[in-house]
Amino acid sequence: MEGEENGFGGKLTPSNYRFLINIVGRPGMGLTKVLTRTAECDLDTGKEFWDRMRKYFVSLPHFEFDRKDITTRNIWIYFFKNLGNMEFIDPSVYERADEGLRQLIKRAEVGALSEKEYDQYEASMKFLADEIDMEKQGYERGMADGVRKGIAQGMQQGVQQESIRIAKEMKQNKIPTDVISKITHLPESEIEDL
Repeated sequence: MEGEENGFGGKLTPSNYRFLINIVGRPGMGLTKVLTRTAECDLDTGKEFWDRMRKYFVSLPHFEFDRKDITTRNIWIYFFKNLGNMEFIDPSVYERADEGLRQLIKRAEVGALSEKEYDQYEASMKFLADEIDMEKQGYERGMADGVRKGIAQGMQQGVQQESIRIAKEMKQNKIPTDVISKITHLPESEIEDL
């Protein structure tokens, strides 16, 4: 398929393909399963004539969530099926959701807030933004003071502490001491004492 003529004087590439996903919330339309895929076909012959347009129909009433068979597709379908009932979404969905779905869940949760809850949410977000701004200003002042007082000493201590923290975490994850030493530049004897 890829590299063939597309019928319009160009080559067929993934960017020539089109997908349309329809989410169906009520029974009907003749759908008998969760996912129905369609293609562009000649109604008289049934022969597919254009392979670059696919339509997917997701029938939410036919979908049953199975905690034993959790796939990315099932998580997305489950989310859409329960979009209006966010409090009933199985916790395993949150644990296994990809980044895109986590962002969508967060937006859906904010969108489901009452006006009063939304005002409180906005106020808390403003408070956080103000705190981050104050922290940034404090950091900038602290850095200027640190330069005047000898930032090199503070940096060395920070690097040492971070190396120890990383070494402890690696040791907890059963990584060999010689590997930890190479990565953190700490002596093996010090790593063994952690």
